[in-house]
Amino acid sequence: MDLSFIQNGKLKHSIVLMSCDTCVPITNIGYRVVVALNKKQSAEAKKISPEKWVQLLSDNNSDYLANLILYELYNKSAIRLLQIDNIEKWRKVMKKEDSEYWNTLFKK
Repeated sequence: MDLSFIQNGKLKHSIVLMSCDTCVPITNIGYRVVVALNKKQSAEAKKISPEKWVQLLSDNNSDYLANLILYELYNKSAIRLLQIDNIEKWRKVMKKEDSEYWNTLFKK
């Protein structure tokens, strides 16, 4: 499995306000991360084992992007990420909390 695409700064991402388009009336479901993955990358990301995600999150070359991809895959609210405008700020403010969240989720 080629995971070389999971490198900080390699893929663009955005935080967008999502809506439930199957709800009547249409309602906002909150802020979510969208990472510019192509179909192959998206399929590969869905096959990554929890152990590999933990490795990616602990590697300074992939930690931030791995976290963003997990936010997208698990449809996690990204409202707190709106305040984070760079990797270093995320590492200082949220990395520990995000890593603990994913580790707990993967142990279930």
